Amino acid sequence: RMFFVLFLKQAVQMNLQITLFNAGRAAAQEEASFQLTSFQDWVETLSIVGLLVTTLAEIVDAIILAWAFLQLRKDVVGKVDSIGHDEIYANPHNDGTNYLKRESFTGKDLKELYRATKQSVVKMLMLVSCSIFLILYAVVKFRFAFSCESGLWQYSVGCLKKLPRNYTCSIAAE
Repeated sequence: RMFFVLFLKQAVQMNLQITLFNAGRAAAQEEASFQLTSFQDWVETLSIVGLLVTTLAEIVDAIILAWAFLQLRKDVVGKVDSIGHDEIYANPHNDGTNYLKRESFTGKDLKELYRATKQSVVKMLMLVSCSIFLILYAVVKFRFAFSCESGLWQYSVGCLKKLPRNYTCSIAAE
């Protein structure tokens, strides 16, 4: 869920939306100032702010999950480390519904479940970190678009040169 919502929807969409917003404003810009002058500019900016707010909610969810794992780890790590592979850890109560297919869980089962949970949390935190990096880059790009004369900013170059008035795009195959 976090890959689709946080990474693709929030981080990638925000980067693309800000890039297109900046490029569109730079292409249509006639005066030297790069200000929010039209209703469409304000709507697009509001859309970006909306993405930031929903992104914050996803990051809070990730922090809550990571905190819950740390609490779980604190509570069970001693048992996970000390139990033997063949030692029985749990005997679930069979209520006659055949819901449980197993009669007992061993230390090996506990260790495998703990390892899988730990790996999932680490993957989630790596995904959140990449997403935060992309989102911060997008915000920086958006911010510097207002301080660059051209309205375009790139990490490796900084402010890009302003496009000439008679600049047009053409298809290379023509």
